[in-house]
Order: sequence, then C-alpha cells, then structure tokens
Amino acid sequence: MKNSVKTLLITGAVLLGVGTGSAKAQTLDFFSGVELDYQNIFHNDRVFDVNFSLTPGFKWTPGYNWTITAQAVLPIVHDYGPSTVYLNVASISKEIALGEHNFLKISGGIFTNERYGLDLKWMFPVSDIFCVDAQIGYTGYLSMVDGWRCSTPDRLSGWLRGRMYIPSADTELIAQIGRYAYADFGLQLEWLRHFKAASVGMFAMYDLGSNINLGFRIVIGIPSSWRAGKKVGIRPANNFSLKQNVLAKSHFMTTYNTDPEDNCRDGYFSIEGSEWGFKAKK
Repeated sequence: MKNSVKTLLITGAVLLGVGTGSAKAQTLDFFSGVELDYQNIFHNDRVFDVNFSLTPGFKWTPGYNWTITAQAVLPIVHDYGPSTVYLNVASISKEIALGEHNFLKISGGIFTNERYGLDLKWMFPVSDIFCVDAQIGYTGYLSMVDGWRCSTPDRLSGWLRGRMYIPSADTELIAQIGRYAYADFGLQLEWLRHFKAASVGMFAMYDLGSNINLGFRIVIGIPSSWRAGKKVGIRPANNFSLKQNVLAKSHFMTTYNTDPEDNCRDGYFSIEGSEWGFKAKK
C-alpha cells in the first residue's frame, strides 16, 4: 500500500511540474453558489424538511494551466442533520496538452462527495462529432460535516465514456462504464440537450447489483460576462445544477468533482484547444 501511494505521489509531482501553457492568463475569482436539500419524512408538522446553504469559494489561475480552488458550505436554513460550516473542496490542478488531441488533468486535494486524494482525467477528441474521455482516482474518505472522520486512501475508482455530438440538435449521446466513488460498478446512458442558457439531460443507470435507476439533470449556466476583462472578480458560481433520480439514492453510481464548478455543460478542461461539442460552438 505504501509503495502504491509513493508511486502515485511521484507521478503526480512529475506531471504537475511540467510547465506547459501561458503565464499571462492570471485570474482570481471569488464566487458563491447555493445548495438546496430537502426530505419528506411524514412524521412532523412540515411538508418538507429543508436545508439551504451558501457555498462560497475562490478560484485562482496563476498561469501555466494551473488552478487552485477551494469551497466551503455555510448553512443558512437547516431543518435536519448536523448544522456545520465545513470545507467541501480544496484542490490544486494542472492541465497538460500532449499534442493537438490529447489532454490530461491531474488534481490533488479534497474533492466533493467526501473524498480526498489524487485524480487523473484524460480527453481525446476523435473528431468534431466523437470524443473519448476517462478518469481514474485513488482516494480515501474525508468528512468534516459531523466531526472529523478520515480513512487512508485505498479506493481505486474510474470511468471510461464515449460521447457523440449532434451539431444540428445541440445534443450529446453519452455511454459511460466505470467503478464509482463508493465501489459500485455500472453502466450509464444519457441524452443531453444543450440550450443557450441551460442544458437538460435524461439518464438511465444499471449496476452489477441488478439495480436500475432513471433520472434527469438540469444545468443552468451563468454568463461569463460577469467577470469579462477582470483579473480579480466577484461573481456567482458559473452554474446551477439539479440532479434527481428515481431511487433517491445520492451515492448510487456517483462520482466526485475535483473542482466545485465542474459540470456536464462546461466539461472538466479549460486548456486551449480542448473545446469540443457544445463548448466549441459557444
């Protein structure tokens, strides 16, 4: 186990040390989004129990395709569960272009869904219509919601997916297979329709436990003009996301994000040349 961790750390250090990219595009953004959770447990006087929190954070891009970001969760209305201010994300990432069609992103730190460790993403746009990408992570459990609970990194997770973009309909068809953050294996199929200000998707999931799950997602983009031309900006989060599934299981075939603003509309990469599909058309 110690040798595996050492190998991952050395590999990460080598990749993060590659000084590719431009030193000019230096920005610092302070942003905040909102987080809304609710439940209906039928045995109190409320129709719903609601948790409403602010999610303030910052993102610094010092150049050379580095990103340093952090985000906290600040409860405002809290009807159930621990009411705690906690750190949701604190990570450092480096994007690398290997030629014209291969892109890597390596990240380390605290990620969403109570994971921490190392993460590597890969993207290969085959053409304007087809794209293949993958992710692999070596993580442990870390929670600050109700006290401090932490495990040694020992979980290898990842996924491989293929995407097809239909330009005339601004639509993506996605097939993804993987071992997810909580060790479940499964296949996911998704239809994702992009609009000017939002993206709407419907998905079906099947795991090796013979569970079938259906759901939908909505991602509303915030215009980039909020910070146009500013090296230091104060803005809302770049998107508002809602995901709902029939089984109402938050951990069913779930992944984690290394950046609090990652979403299916904008993708994981911002390095020059990585624009593909709807993002290339914007």
